[in-house]
Amino acid sequence: MANANYNHKNLKRFTLSEGINATTTSIPVTAVLDPPDVPFVALIKNKKYPDGVDDPEAEFVLVTVAGASPWTATRGVESTAVSHDIGNYDLVPTTTAALMNALAAIAEVVSIGNGAPTAAEADGSLYIQQDLGGALFVRKSSAWEEVTSST
Repeated sequence: MANANYNHKNLKRFTLSEGINATTTSIPVTAVLDPPDVPFVALIKNKKYPDGVDDPEAEFVLVTVAGASPWTATRGVESTAVSHDIGNYDLVPTTTAALMNALAAIAEVVSIGNGAPTAAEADGSLYIQQDLGGALFVRKSSAWEEVTSST
């Protein structure tokens, strides 16, 4: 069952079309093509940092209205809301520690590894396959079922 707070699409990135201060909930974006269904979590990060972990002003937002610009978002989800300059920041749909921890809490066992999951885990177990970019599997009826997709 999908978490009502998180929708996902892989390989999506949007750019801020105007600067935003630390309190606005209206997020202006450019080139809005096929955003995830709302709500979804996105990372706002400076383009000069290839990885958001290196950006001291990176921020998670919960996008609640998407489509035509501007989008509406709750600011500072799992982080502090900060100001971002025009055009220098990407908005990238992502997962967060809270989502992964919630998945772990509802699963009987969580395994992380490389290669295909083994048959040793019980039904209801989760398996994250690191060497496939974090593919997520759940064990149902004594068989593994991939629950992630490329869209």
